[in-house]
Formats: sequence, C-alpha cells, structure tokens
Amino acid sequence: MSFRERNPAKIATITIVAVLISIVGSFQISKLPVLAGMTLHAEFAEAGGLKPGDPVQVAGVPVGKVINVRLGKGKVEVQLTAKDVTLGSETTAAIKTGTLLGARYIDLNSAGDGNLKTGGRIPIERTTSPYNVQSALNELAGEIRPLDLDLISEAIKTFSDTFRQSSDDIGPALEGVSALSKTISTRDVALRELFARAEKVTGTFRERTQQITKLVQDGNLLLAELQVRRAVIGRLIDNSAAVANQVSRLVKENQADLKPALDELNSVLRVLRKNQSNIVAAVKRAAAFITGLGEGVAHGPWFNGHVELPPGVVGLQQFAPKLPISDPNAGR
Repeated sequence: MSFRERNPAKIATITIVAVLISIVGSFQISKLPVLAGMTLHAEFAEAGGLKPGDPVQVAGVPVGKVINVRLGKGKVEVQLTAKDVTLGSETTAAIKTGTLLGARYIDLNSAGDGNLKTGGRIPIERTTSPYNVQSALNELAGEIRPLDLDLISEAIKTFSDTFRQSSDDIGPALEGVSALSKTISTRDVALRELFARAEKVTGTFRERTQQITKLVQDGNLLLAELQVRRAVIGRLIDNSAAVANQVSRLVKENQADLKPALDELNSVLRVLRKNQSNIVAAVKRAAAFITGLGEGVAHGPWFNGHVELPPGVVGLQQFAPKLPISDPNAGR
C-alpha cells in the first residue's frame, strides 16, 4: 500500500498523539527518580514563604528543589528532592532566606551514622522555620501574664510626679546635652580627620600583615630557643648544686684531717713571708756562683778553674787531685 492510499485522518491522529506525548514527556522527564534524585519529606511548623521550585542546598551547594508544599495536621509537609548527595539518618532541615527580596531555600545538614533513603522523612523536631509567629505570641503572652498591672500603673504615676517636681533641673540638663551636641558638631572636621588617620593606621597594619606575622613567628622561635636554653641552664644549675653538695660533704668528712694540714701550711707561709727578703738576696748571690760552677764542669769530667796569685810567688805548686779520675778505657 502506497503512502497516498493510507488514511490521512489516521496518520494525522497518530502524529498529533505522538507530538503531545513528546511534549508531556519533556516536562515530566526531570521528575523521574533516576534524574531527579531521591525524594524526601520534611515537616515544618511554618512554611515561611516557601513554595514549589525553591532550591534545596547542602553546605551552600544546590542539590535539588522543592516539589510540593501542603498543609498537614498542625504542620507543613514539604516534599523535596536531593541528588548526588548522601545524608545521615539524623539529617536536619531549615528554611532560610537566600536573597534580600526574601527568596527562600531549604538547607540540609547531614547528621547521624545511618543513611537517609529515598522516601525518608525529617520530623518537625529536626526542622527549623524562619519565623514562628504563634510561638512568638505565646512567649509574649507568657512573659506579660506574670506582670502586676497595678504596680506598673503606680510606677508610671510616681515617675510622672517626680519629673513634674524636678522640671527646673530637667531644663539645664537638656541644655547641657544640647551644648554637647553643638560641640561635637563644631568638631566635625577634627573627628573626620581622626577617623581618616585611624583608617590610614588600619591600612598600614593591613599592608604589613605578612611582616607582622613573620615577626610574631620569629618571636615564637626565639621564645622556643630560650625555653630550650632555660632547660639547659636549669640542668647546669642542678649539676653545680650537686657538685657543691659533694664538695661540702667531702670537706665536712675530712675537716679533722684538713685543719692540721692547713695550720702547718699557714705556718710555713708565715716563715717564708718573714724571710722573703733573705731568700731573694741568697738567690741573687748564688746566681754568680752557679754560673762559674757551670763553666768549670762543662768541659769534661774535671774541674777547670784558674787561681790568681799575688805578685812575688815563684813557680807553681802541683796539686794532687782529690777526686779519682775514671779511666775511659776501663771496662773494655
């Protein structure tokens, strides 16, 4: 059967149905669980302006959106999606303001050891609404109820009577406040200059942040080194104290023996100090003799010397040696 022989009405109907199905599918494909992520249910005390389509965030990152907001029994039930995120079994939810115009979003905070599965529910105990009017009114009523209205009325009356009697003092006080305001106003230029200089100082500190940080770090290193040296010095002091204790103990143990020896030493020192001049003179006189003696015995195993005879002495007397002269060939 050729294309022309087919029923045009049937072909048009099938084409229209296929187009409609494609259009509907394009709008609903994002709601498929595979693409939208897991679906969660959260219970809030108030919606706070939350509406379907508002974003769902985890740590500031969008992970889904609000699907439905409906009123339940004394609470608001919100259906939302969360994709590519793992949430704990104790996850909390809060409705927060995203922009200055009042746009809302849901902030999820993962908590707990387990995992929150798709279809899971976050109870009202773990959710936070932006503002609960009913709770605020109840708290206000609870705070106002214990007040004694008669006592408040009496206090206001006393306050009014006091100010009525002290009207003469209030005038000068207000004049003083006015004068202070005028003084501040006249010093406006000076205050502006003060604030400008303070801003410059702040800017200087901001520019020198790295240098100040390095200075503090170097100071920390210096303090650490001083701490180490302190420990070394402490050990040195402890060891010195131990040595001093040992010396003191040694002196105490040998005091009986050391005292006589020290007394004798002091006695010898007194004798030497008393004869110091004689000792010096003897050493000076012995110097010439020791020099001649060295020259006399330095030439060999004999004593070499000379004698000065007075004039008129004839001939030489032969002196017999008093010391035996050793034979160099002996013992060979």
